[in-house]
Amino acid sequence: MIRLIGGSAVELDLPKAWTRIHNVFHVSLVKKYRPGPGAPPCLPLQPLRWLDGEPLYEIEQLLGHHFESRRGGGKGRKNRLEFLIRWRGYSSENDTWEPRENLLTCNEMIRDYKYARSLEITAFDEEDDGPSTP
Repeated sequence: MIRLIGGSAVELDLPKAWTRIHNVFHVSLVKKYRPGPGAPPCLPLQPLRWLDGEPLYEIEQLLGHHFESRRGGGKGRKNRLEFLIRWRGYSSENDTWEPRENLLTCNEMIRDYKYARSLEITAFDEEDDGPSTP
């Protein structure tokens, strides 16, 4: 952390490669790292690849899903699909809930997951994952 801004935001010292990510976050999105027993020292997650200067993490497995209820812009509550992600190369301590719109290069994995659980497959899921990379 670099500094607290007012009572509701913090400025973080992000890696220089993350130039397209704004470095100020609401305090509810930031928490102190507390390693569990036998955990390695606090090290930031490093992406396995980069795409257009942005970190690109690879998904190992979709572990679960839920619908996050949130207020929409004057249209009442909207349910946003989120997936519990196991990231390739990381342990279960690094599993995170991610909204569908953050998962850009795994449409086939998401289609298979949704099909197996009788979830609606959307046009977004049907898009091509783009060029394959090694």
